[in-house]
Amino acid sequence: MPKRFTPASKIFLGFNIPEKIEYPVNLEIVKKYFKVTDNIDNADFALVVIASPNSGDGYNREDAKNGGNGYLLVSLQYGSYTANTARETSIKGGDPLENFTN
Repeated sequence: MPKRFTPASKIFLGFNIPEKIEYPVNLEIVKKYFKVTDNIDNADFALVVIASPNSGDGYNREDAKNGGNGYLLVSLQYGSYTANTARETSIKGGDPLENFTN
């Protein structure tokens, strides 16, 4: 199982958090239920673990200095996104009691 790299950062109060490289899950707990291997040829399946998007701490000092309130929206996206190639009409139907599907 590969380790995850987390870059150095600062928390809201300005304290530094050092970079770290660690397993994304508690490997000892995983080993209680599965045989863990570093050889992909011996693996029957893979556990995939993702981190939630990190859009910062929700506050921007520069915005506050420039007359804003400093508070930023926290995004659940991993990067900027615009649905440029989205379907005009949704393929997901609505509730059976609705008379439309878009």
